[in-house]
Amino acid sequence: MAGGAERLNGMRLFLRIVGIGLTCASGFFIVSAIADLLGGGDGKTSKGVLLGLVVFFGGVAFTGIHLYRANRRVPTADDTTPELEREQRILLLAESQGGRVTLAEVAAHCHMSVADSKRELERLATSGVAELQFVDGGTTFVYLFPGFMTAEAKASARSTPL
Repeated sequence: MAGGAERLNGMRLFLRIVGIGLTCASGFFIVSAIADLLGGGDGKTSKGVLLGLVVFFGGVAFTGIHLYRANRRVPTADDTTPELEREQRILLLAESQGGRVTLAEVAAHCHMSVADSKRELERLATSGVAELQFVDGGTTFVYLFPGFMTAEAKASARSTPL
């Protein structure tokens, strides 16, 4: 997956460079055509052609600016993944894990950063969907989703005050 992200970032850089090149080259031709229009030109090129060149290269410059702007920033998971989708990923993982997940599991399996995973798990715990429990003498946190536990597991679960 990292190779795909590196390739995507490389493509974005390439498209930004192409965008800058198109804009600069078009700017040169626009300035030249306007200078010929204002200065009378060499008499061989009609004003209509010069105006057409200004319009054409203006469009190319706009395309270059768009290429640069559209590829200057890589969206983060927080930008592109709606809250409902992040929540559903976590709930599906919790269901597959018998109602118990750790922060690292959520980050690894739900394609979210550790910070995003922690924020989402805390939000689910605050809303009452999950409970925070301590294991291994209080050194490890486990998020318990009671709705996905077996009746046996529900009976043996213990709650730890926050």
